[in-house]
Amino acid sequence: MAELNRAKTAILSLGGSISLVVALIGILNFVNIMSVSVVARKRELAILESIGMERRQIRAMLIGEGLCYTVITLGLVFSFGNLIACGIFGLFQQQVDFAIFTYPVVPAAVIALAVLAVCYFTPKRMYQLLSRETIVYPSGKCSVRKAAYPVP
Repeated sequence: MAELNRAKTAILSLGGSISLVVALIGILNFVNIMSVSVVARKRELAILESIGMERRQIRAMLIGEGLCYTVITLGLVFSFGNLIACGIFGLFQQQVDFAIFTYPVVPAAVIALAVLAVCYFTPKRMYQLLSRETIVYPSGKCSVRKAAYPVP
């Protein structure tokens, strides 16, 4: 029995480590994509602001985009991911008859909240960093310089 518990601990540690690395890669990928997206659309965002869109509206638009990514990601994970997990467990159960599948509700909820937080705060923070810079000089030349006013 002790050997079975050690094997279970080893499998959980290995699976948890691999999952953590994959999650970290995914989070860094999302942060990179949103950062590049905001910086690449710097001029378009400045145009939207110049024709009357308020900064809070632009920030809400970017946050909404991040939350759309959240809905898509969690939808795929909770549909296809669960199907894949059940399929893998079915294969595992053919080898080990006494295995019982229990859905990890708490870890899934924690991961969903973490994904939601990352997808909410990343575009918000990137826009805050970008909105400190201005695109157009008073002379009309396009360039980037630090804004003289604080960002809300």
